[in-house]
Amino acid sequence: DVNDLSGRKSKIKSWMQTVYTDINNTRDIFAFNLIAPADIGEKEYNQIIDALNKASVIVEDILFELDNK
Repeated sequence: DVNDLSGRKSKIKSWMQTVYTDINNTRDIFAFNLIAPADIGEKEYNQIIDALNKASVIVEDILFELDNK
């Protein structure tokens, strides 16, 4: 049914927007040094920052695609 598909697309977009917001809020915790490299180790800190940055870009790309379908 077309309405079900439209509703699902809307829910997916909403969930992805929530994920994007959560990723960026989590990234801010590290960016503002609420959790600092000294707390968890430089290597681990950088791994987390890199993973959050990559995840943010992926989700942003998905949101862009959803907007343009």
